[in-house]
Amino acid sequence: MKIVTKKNISIISITIIILAFIIVFFAQHKTYYKYNDTWIIGKHYTEIEKRYGKFDKGNGITRGGYYAGEWHDFHGTLPEYYFIYFDEEGYAIKIKKESHNPGG
Repeated sequence: MKIVTKKNISIISITIIILAFIIVFFAQHKTYYKYNDTWIIGKHYTEIEKRYGKFDKGNGITRGGYYAGEWHDFHGTLPEYYFIYFDEEGYAIKIKKESHNPGG
């Protein structure tokens, strides 16, 4: 039987720590890797803009969106946005990734 050495324990421990960080990261960034969904929900739109910058799309009062790449389908390529929806007081209540025609 092979004896577990300190080196093996260290490698296993580091691997577990890295996997834990990856799991936590993706759990908090479910919609898009650049934006922390867990942090955003419940925040006022001014706090979100302070952390991530001005919205690329939307009015920032009922909905604000950040460019999140392109969506390819059989109709062509559409820009995709990470949208944050706000309640009447300006607090984030919902997050959704959507594709839109330019100007739409």
